[in-house]
Amino acid sequence: MYKVLIVDDEVLILSGIKYLIDWKSIDCNLIEVANNGEQALSLIDEFHPDIVISDINMPILNGLELLKKCNELYPLSTFIMLTCLEEFSLIKEALKYNAVDYLLKSELNSKNLIQSIEKAKAECKIRQKYFSLDMEDLESNEKDNKIIKNILSRINLPQEINPKQINYLCSKDILNNYFIVQINIEYPFFEENNSFSKEDFKRIYEYQGELNLRLAKSYFSNLYQVEVSRPAPYAYLYFFHNVSKARYETNLPILIKKMNSISKDVTGVKSYVISTALYENYKQIEECKNELSLLRNSFFNIEKNIIDITSIKKYEYKPIIFNAYIDKISSALKTKNINDFRYYMNKINSKLIEYNYIRGEAVVFLYELISNALVYLKIELPNEVEYPFHQDLLSYIPTKNVFLKFFNNFNKTVEQILLPYLKEKDSYIEKAKKYIHENITKRIMLDDIANEIGVSSGYLSATFSKQCEISISEYINKVKVDEAIKLIKQKPYKIYEICNELGFDNSYYFSRVFKKNTGKTLSAFMNSIKYE
Repeated sequence: MYKVLIVDDEVLILSGIKYLIDWKSIDCNLIEVANNGEQALSLIDEFHPDIVISDINMPILNGLELLKKCNELYPLSTFIMLTCLEEFSLIKEALKYNAVDYLLKSELNSKNLIQSIEKAKAECKIRQKYFSLDMEDLESNEKDNKIIKNILSRINLPQEINPKQINYLCSKDILNNYFIVQINIEYPFFEENNSFSKEDFKRIYEYQGELNLRLAKSYFSNLYQVEVSRPAPYAYLYFFHNVSKARYETNLPILIKKMNSISKDVTGVKSYVISTALYENYKQIEECKNELSLLRNSFFNIEKNIIDITSIKKYEYKPIIFNAYIDKISSALKTKNINDFRYYMNKINSKLIEYNYIRGEAVVFLYELISNALVYLKIELPNEVEYPFHQDLLSYIPTKNVFLKFFNNFNKTVEQILLPYLKEKDSYIEKAKKYIHENITKRIMLDDIANEIGVSSGYLSATFSKQCEISISEYINKVKVDEAIKLIKQKPYKIYEICNELGFDNSYYFSRVFKKNTGKTLSAFMNSIKYE
């Protein structure tokens, strides 16, 4: 059973979560509750929970600080963050520190809670696999092969392979003349005309893995297949060792060519191969890991086979300031403003096409976009794995082209959702104009119009200016001047009579408004009219 700790300074939230679901039915044991981060840290130290459900904003030690500390001290504990909508910007930082999910308190229900817990349970399994190997017990482990694979899986993690692990690999003669090959399998659900089901693809993926491994062994006898869950779940990673330079240079290009042929002629899904250079000894293992990371980012941008780092140009990665756009796009989603949404999405789209950037940053950006859309547009997360709103798919984005396809699909879908709001906004403008024309003889105030049509004065002012390209006060003055011209043409008026008729208190001010709109002074215009 998974041990669960709940942390929140609000008693109602604590009680609500505690009794919201049947914990045993989802293989969980609610071990404790805490009222603040400091108390939680003490309980985590004592009970080592698998899952921590924590408020992001608490006294003494807040949720973010608790998360950061546990990242260092208790990396096996997975965090689900609780937040209010006004604290939503803090979620971005929580995700950076490996929180697996977040829950809005306003939308907290049994379904959402169970979905988040299932994500946390899946992450627990991954972390246990990566971190549970106790190096002191290596000799007692029956299968050296399993231990070696477990250590080599750290190639996918930012943490260094520690000296004990390196010593173990050296004792098994693993870190001599080695290189790494990654085969990326394109996930077909990003294709518009995809005919694969998930079950079809799983079978094809497994079959391709068998063929790849068999082929790899026919060219290089010493290898380990390393499990890949991040950053590309649908990829194969092979660690080759004790390979001579001549064999590396001769056999690797042939192997890559044949692996691509398998994809094209047998399984029918696209695949791409990237490979590090050949490294001589254990001192270069971190250099090898860094090269693999650079190759992954290069592959993301150029989408072609990469034999080693010397076969590609040194790419300059331009940092896109994603955060600046996130805030603006989020604001547009929150206010249902399709014009602002289009403007900022188009602006960042041109940079996304032009620049080279790091895959991880792009995926986090898309994750935040989707999260904001789900919150502000109140979209239900689909049960089926489909885009543009299913965040689980983001892990499978292999290349920049697929990323842009996902981005553009998200863009189009959100625009369709926002279109009805555009019509609604247009109706506000028409109602405002109608009110102005019907009350032209009165002194018209912005608050009066806003109250009449049921929106805030600030919202009405901003929306009117954007859609009409004229301020609402300028529009009122224009309509009043047009009405003044009609009245003056009907019969002679004195200036103060016209002002009183149209709700102006000040004749001098109205004369200035009249001249600004017509180019003539009011008195000159009145003198130019000839009456019968």
